[in-house]
Amino acid sequence: MPPSGRKLPIAAVALALAVLLAGLAILLLDSDGNGGEATSPEETGPETEPPAADGTQAEIERAVRAYIAAVNSRDGERVCRLLVRGAERELDPPRERQGCGPTLSASIGYADPRGFPVWERTRIVHFVSIKPADGSGRATVEVRHRFADRPTPSIEDDVIHLVRRGDRWLVAKPSSTLYRAIGVAEIPLSALKPPSG
Repeated sequence: MPPSGRKLPIAAVALALAVLLAGLAILLLDSDGNGGEATSPEETGPETEPPAADGTQAEIERAVRAYIAAVNSRDGERVCRLLVRGAERELDPPRERQGCGPTLSASIGYADPRGFPVWERTRIVHFVSIKPADGSGRATVEVRHRFADRPTPSIEDDVIHLVRRGDRWLVAKPSSTLYRAIGVAEIPLSALKPPSG
């Protein structure tokens, strides 16, 4: 009969590994450290990488963070100021009001009666890439969307196209984050493509 002393270390290692994996799963589900609740509407997540070294890249990063923060705060007027004029026409918002700002304010967080996910907020996990070009740019950002009716967040890459207007960077077209925020379940492929003209 083999000695039972050898089974104890294997069982202890297996138990420790199970505890470690459970802890890791909890961290992956909600790594923002505060129970999944944003500390303010402006929150777009902690810095996960140092600011971009290139000045243009840093400006694009700030513009993207401002855009996500405006969507999170449900401030339609601010979102519209961060979009190129007329870019909101690509959307089919569920609640039409007089003008871009009131329409987006009324539509962000919309609970579709067909049972589509109800968006709560989006958090930037990290910037995958920032690619400036001549007067334009593209940021690919890993984001975590929280939905009111789902226990776990949804993670995806949001491709955000920007253009330079004077000394500002503006979002050239609605990205998947804005589509998710107004309750669109299927993001149109056009949201990923660079703006025409």
